[in-house]
Amino acid sequence: MKSPMLLLLCLLAVSANAASPVLIDGVDIHTQTDKGVITAGQVLVGEGRILALGREIPVEKIPDNTEVLVLNDSVITPGLFAAYTQLGLTEIDLEATTADANLDAIGIGIGPAFDVQYGFNPNSTAVAVNAAEGVMYGVLAPQANPDILMGRGAVADYRRGTIVMPHTAMFGSITAAAANTVGGSRAEAIGRLRRNLASLGKARGKNFAPGPGEYSRWAFAALRKHTASKKPFVIEAHRAADIRQLIVLAREYELDLVIRGASEAWQIADDLARSQVAVIIDPLENLPLNF
Repeated sequence: MKSPMLLLLCLLAVSANAASPVLIDGVDIHTQTDKGVITAGQVLVGEGRILALGREIPVEKIPDNTEVLVLNDSVITPGLFAAYTQLGLTEIDLEATTADANLDAIGIGIGPAFDVQYGFNPNSTAVAVNAAEGVMYGVLAPQANPDILMGRGAVADYRRGTIVMPHTAMFGSITAAAANTVGGSRAEAIGRLRRNLASLGKARGKNFAPGPGEYSRWAFAALRKHTASKKPFVIEAHRAADIRQLIVLAREYELDLVIRGASEAWQIADDLARSQVAVIIDPLENLPLNF
């Protein structure tokens, strides 16, 4: 069994402050390139960058003052990127005062205007722990709230504790739980999403007055701006039937659609490929939330 994973970017950070280069020997290197996995390989780092790597680095490429670190049966990878996370938004899930990733019922009507970047806490202990374990970047995303469009996410750099890309995607949900916020039917969840997209032009007018249950001017402005930017809409959906509906909707409104969750996506893999729809799957999501 391999020992705990070592992250290449962590070692690069160490080497930036080191007096001499460091040769890591005996590690399985996951290159994330066409070289694949190099078993029992070597990585030479110095001045904060990779100087060489391979099964065996030629002696002439190794400086005389190089320190050797033997880590047999260990694994080394590039820094990790969390494709969907609340790391830095939520400290303790069950403690409301430390959770800034979602809205409660009072947030109805805010929807697309909810912007998680303002809730990012780089001083969270969870950020420090995960960064130390090699999670270098993450897409901060809002969690379920009283609307099918949950708001805009942002990319965080956990090493520097900064937001490096705000408004990276609009997040939403077409699930049974999301349907409960609009009357209990996924048909209405899809319908509400359609109506909001169709109303973008009308909401631009000076005389537009939101009706009961409709988005505010600010929410429509955020949705219109995001749609025009051509940035992704990341929608949680699990049933193949719901995913098909979203594919049709994305085609009609020229949306860059990403499906998250996607428990039944395997059933319509060809449709997803033809439509060039990306999918985010959580490999740890192996149990039902309810029956």
